[in-house]
Amino acid sequence: MINIARRLKRGCGIFVITVSLGSVSACGGNANVQRNVRQAPLAYYDLQRYKIDCSRKKEQIEFLQSMRVTADDRLYYYIHNWLTPWEAVTDPEARYNRAMIAQGIFNDELNQKLIRIPMTCGH
Repeated sequence: MINIARRLKRGCGIFVITVSLGSVSACGGNANVQRNVRQAPLAYYDLQRYKIDCSRKKEQIEFLQSMRVTADDRLYYYIHNWLTPWEAVTDPEARYNRAMIAQGIFNDELNQKLIRIPMTCGH
């Protein structure tokens, strides 16, 4: 009987910690804690449909380079998705965007856009 109570206590404790961490990351966390992770200015869906404008070539290159995702961002979004599985139902678009960032696909798409700009507009 005591063994069952200990397992139940441990299981509930793990659940509470997991939910707490998930809610902290979902709500933005404590106001006193600073995080270096930033929100991507474009959703992955929008990045895929980003049109190249040769008259604004330099501005577009700077804009796309500023959107690069760091390894810390990727790790944060991976953990966030792992701790909040219910968002597959409650907010699937945001979850999909975070998955594209966490898997590195967002940066791959940025690289393709950055390669296409000189090819389309010339050097």
